Parts: sequence; structure tokens; C-alpha cells
Amino acid sequence: MRSGNLLWELSEYDKADCVELDPAGKFVRTSHDRGLINLWDMGTGTHLIEIDGRIEYKRIASIKLSPTGKHIIAFYKGGYIYSTGRDNVVQIWNVDTGKLVNTIRGLSNAEIDPKGRYVAGSKESKKTKVVRTPMGFAEVKEEDKKEAKYQDLFGDTACQKVKIWNLDTGNLKKTLEGHTDEVNKIIIDPTSRFIIGVSYSGVLSIWNVESGTLVKTLTISDERLYKNDFDYMQVDSGGRFLIYRAMNSKTARIWELESGNALLRIEDSNNLMSVMVEPTQRFAISLSPRTIKIWDITSDKLVRTIEESYVNKILIDPSGKYIVTSKKKTIKVWDMHTGKILNTLEGHSDRIYLMHIPEKSPLPDSPVIISKSMDGTINVWDLVTGKLQRSSVFASAKAGCRPSPTIMKGDYIVSRDKNNMSKIWNVLTDKSYTLEN
Repeated sequence: MRSGNLLWELSEYDKADCVELDPAGKFVRTSHDRGLINLWDMGTGTHLIEIDGRIEYKRIASIKLSPTGKHIIAFYKGGYIYSTGRDNVVQIWNVDTGKLVNTIRGLSNAEIDPKGRYVAGSKESKKTKVVRTPMGFAEVKEEDKKEAKYQDLFGDTACQKVKIWNLDTGNLKKTLEGHTDEVNKIIIDPTSRFIIGVSYSGVLSIWNVESGTLVKTLTISDERLYKNDFDYMQVDSGGRFLIYRAMNSKTARIWELESGNALLRIEDSNNLMSVMVEPTQRFAISLSPRTIKIWDITSDKLVRTIEESYVNKILIDPSGKYIVTSKKKTIKVWDMHTGKILNTLEGHSDRIYLMHIPEKSPLPDSPVIISKSMDGTINVWDLVTGKLQRSSVFASAKAGCRPSPTIMKGDYIVSRDKNNMSKIWNVLTDKSYTLEN
């Protein structure tokens, strides 16, 4: 095992926020609450660059590396308890030179193009309930908000627009208009063809990125959305369907992005835990506490029901032939087309809390499943035969190892234990090294 050099000493108020892989699987980066950003070469553990991204009275809320590995995007929030989106800052850095490309202020949310060409964001509205008057603070009535003296507070329409900046130059590339409410969430489809703007009011706008035109405006329901609901809104991996389910809801909906047409409405007698589209884009799979259901998207009909209760995690293999589920210490492999169980994988002594199927398998004729458990092991399984290919100990369960911030992309896993020690694993070759932060 190789060990990275000690780069800094952590104190109570200066701990690493995150250690993650870039989408291309080339780098590991760490952001500090104080704004220090560090990158390593994942293959060797060599430290590449440190960027001083500190901004007074602001903290790094999250950090991302562009899919091309050429840019770092740091998202800052105000350091005050009552800071709003208008206090937010987004900075774009060039990885090769370490130079700042652009600083964008006032964004309430921002997303990176999956192809690494641009960053899209929207600003927070200036809606507020109180203004300062000579007599102190007073609430502004709804009918008075259109008065000229209040236009600087309530007349802002920037929150209804999505702006796109070029990552290489930092220049504003395009402004998407036509949304009728504040944009509270931005989703970019995996093919980078469409951007979806979502509001708490349930209004969705779908734009074509290339032309900048508004494809369609959708309304989810008459009910107001909540921030947690946005976590359950996604685009399938092929970039064809928009999938939505509300938290603690028994229904879900699927639209076609190209046309904005509604295709499938999923209803269950229990709350839905997950909804996904398999790689061939013919079927949708829904998971509830008691069943797994397979739906035909084009015919809007239920095809098959698998009776399996209290599943923790569900995956679909890249070929679309198999459904993989985990329940406590056990993994099961199901045939997508018959609903029959093919293999039961047993070998962990404690709960499984992470599973992954790499796109590229080290086996010639079968995909593999990678599972990580609270017993302190990472197992690699043959998906077709169910045989255990490799088991690696990444931490001692007796030492108090518990689930930590973990990222799994490609063949690599990044994990951090309770002592803030970060380990980088190539699970297919069983090679690893430690970053002592």
C-alpha cells in the first residue's frame, strides 16, 4: 500500500470537507472550510496543485471537478446564519494553471454540463417580507409591491432566467427565458441537450440548450413542492426521460424530454422509494417497501411484480438484463424479463450500504457487482454466476468503522473513516493508498 504525504495538519476548525473522484476517474480533490482546494493524481497519490480559494466571510459549500478534468467549480455560501442566495459565490478555476477563470455572484443554484463545456445557474429572487422604514422595519403588503420605490426588492425577474457560462473563457454564453416563476432547481440531462428549470410552485420549464428555445412548460400538480422533492427529480442516463416522484408519495410520473409529453404514471399502494429507467429505455422500475414493479413506458402498463420486501438498494446492470437488490447482508440478482431470482450473494457479516456495477468489467463474459458493508469489507462478485471474486478489508469493524462519505466511480472508491483518513481503492486490482489529511 502506498501512502500520500502529509499535506496539512487538521485542527478542530480546519478539517477536510470532502474527498471525491472526478467523473473521469483521474483525480481526487479536497476542499477546506477555509477555502483551500487540493488535487492529487489518483493513480500515484502525488499531490498536483493547491488553490487558495478563500473568500472573506464565506465558506465552500460544495466543490466539483468538470467531467473533462480541466476545471474546478467551487460553490461558496455566506458565513452568516441569515445569508441568502444573493450572498452566494461560484468560482471557476483552471486545473492546469491554477488560475481563476471567473467569479459569479448571487446564484442560488448551479450545475455543470456533463460534457464539461458550461455551467448553468439561476439567481435567487429579491422577495422579502419586510423593509426598513424611518420608523423601523415594516411588512410590505402584496398590493404595494408593484410601487416604484419597492421595485429594487420585488421587481427582479432574474430569478426566472437560467444563465449559461462558458467554462473555458468564463464568459456569459446564453440566457434562457420563458419560465413563469422563480427557478429553484436546475437539472441538466446527461446528453447535455436539455436544461430543466423547476420551481417550488410545481412549474417545470424544458429548454433546448443549443437553440436556447423553450420546449415546453409542465405543471406537476396543484400542490407546492418542497426542497426535498427535488432530490427525487432526475433524467434517465440516456437523456430521454424526465422522472419525478415526491417524497413520501405513492405516485410518480415520466415525461419525454424531446416533446414534453407525459408517458407514464406510476401508482402504488405503498410509498415509492425509487423509480428508474433501465438502459434499453423500454421499461421503468419502481421500488416500494414490499414490491419491485416493472412498467412498460410506451404502453403505460404494469408488466410484472416481484414480491420482495424492505430492499435497501436497487441497481440495473448496463445491459438491462438484470435487477440487483441488497437487503441487510444479502444481495439478490433477478432476471428483468421473467422476474425470477437467479443468484443470492452471501458473504458480508453486516449490513450492505453501497453497491456499484462498473461499466467496464474485468471478467470477459460477465459484469461484476461491487458491494461495501459495515463489516469493513469491499466485495467483488461475478453477477452471472454469483461467485465471490475478491474481498478486501478497507477498515476494521472493531475499530469503530461506520459508513463515511463514500464515492464510487468507475473502478475506484474513495472512503473516509471517523479519524478523517481518506483511502483510495481500485477495487478490481485491490491496490490502494491513504491520504493522511
